[in-house]
Amino acid sequence: MKKLLHIGLILSPLLTAFLLLILFNTTDPVTISPTGILAIFLCWYLFWSSLFFVVLHYGVRFFSRFIIAKKKDINKKEVIIGVRKAYYIASVLAFAPVIILAMRSFSQLKWTDLALVGVFIGLMIFYIVKRVE
Repeated sequence: MKKLLHIGLILSPLLTAFLLLILFNTTDPVTISPTGILAIFLCWYLFWSSLFFVVLHYGVRFFSRFIIAKKKDINKKEVIIGVRKAYYIASVLAFAPVIILAMRSFSQLKWTDLALVGVFIGLMIFYIVKRVE
């Protein structure tokens, strides 16, 4: 069961990308309802959050093996990000593409807006790193 959960987590970005592709091909941009727009934003968020979670959780585990193998005096807990922290960071990081897509759809995207989104996401990640065990 645990192996099936890991496979599902790794395949979740592909599944959400497939769902997003279906939504893009079946909806008409001119006549889309507010529910359809909400579904697209929700799928966009789910795609990015699952992708960032997989990269954070499994990528850090993969690269931490090399760091631990090189330096024997490093504690394993110092290098590996837990599931809870990876989930929180991934959900915050996934909010940035949604904000950028929303601002882009209203033609309001400027360099200052990108900088503000970056500062906002950076502060949220800093708070998560300091507060979540």
